[in-house]
Amino acid sequence: MILFVITAIVTAIIMVALSDPLMKSATTWQSGIKLLITGAICVLALYLFLGSPDTPSRAAAFETPDNPRAQIRLKQQEELVLLQALSGEPDNTGLLLRLGTIQIESGRPQDAIPHLTRANALRPDNADIQLALAAAYFSNGLKIAEEKKAGAMDAARKEMEAALKFAPKGHPIRTDIQRAISATASGH
Repeated sequence: MILFVITAIVTAIIMVALSDPLMKSATTWQSGIKLLITGAICVLALYLFLGSPDTPSRAAAFETPDNPRAQIRLKQQEELVLLQALSGEPDNTGLLLRLGTIQIESGRPQDAIPHLTRANALRPDNADIQLALAAAYFSNGLKIAEEKKAGAMDAARKEMEAALKFAPKGHPIRTDIQRAISATASGH
């Protein structure tokens, strides 16, 4: 924004100076003011068309944190950062858990399962990891069940059974998983 103001002022000064180098008459000053306003409008239009120098594209100006597109972009960026961090710390269960959670939220539970399985192997007593792993298997089972391919229900039921194995005892997700197992067993 500061760059915009500086550009508008410099453009206005140049336009006024070019209109009459000696600034002799009042009409020149009036012309200068008109040029100043015209220059400011031109710079503003250019700014609005190209966007701020701080934003990479015009579309980015519309990507507020509430915007789903911005949220997807942020999750993708976070996923890349986590993958990079994991290359240096492959046994960091916090990073593995967060990465798996992002992948589940992004509709890719099949990508989350290996990361969460690794985290669970490192910390088998961690309820958060177990819950995330159960959610990954559960989500993946639901995705498979929606495919309507031959054998999809059997594959979905296997995913659900894996989810039930990892779901913490007493957690409400267990009821949902058991219902889904029953539904896949009856072919619904």
